[in-house]
Amino acid sequence: MDFSKTPWPLQGLSPIFVETVGRSSGTTNTVRKAMALIAASIIIFFSQYNQSIPLLAPFLFVLGSWWFAGALSEVLPRTWTEVRKLNGEVFFSILQPAEKSPEWLKFEEDLLQAIHETNTAVEE
Repeated sequence: MDFSKTPWPLQGLSPIFVETVGRSSGTTNTVRKAMALIAASIIIFFSQYNQSIPLLAPFLFVLGSWWFAGALSEVLPRTWTEVRKLNGEVFFSILQPAEKSPEWLKFEEDLLQAIHETNTAVEE
């Protein structure tokens, strides 16, 4: 998942939020890389290279397992709030918490109000 903290002007954003459900874009690639490292560790373990570099296979196996375990937490789809521009293009997405708390609902309401006030002030 990509996280960032960047200030953006609220002008030109749509006051309509869209909820989407999906996975992070890098999850599939991370799983593939982890499986490749695990496969490489098994191949190296049973090859002649294991005699000359005995710690390579365990290192690759641990690294691949660590990446795979990290990717498993991202396999389940998550819910995102998409904030769009007035032309409908996605501007940014916010990962929602597992359960919507009153604080989260207040945050979305305040953001929606701020976008609406900014767009109204610009039109005047």
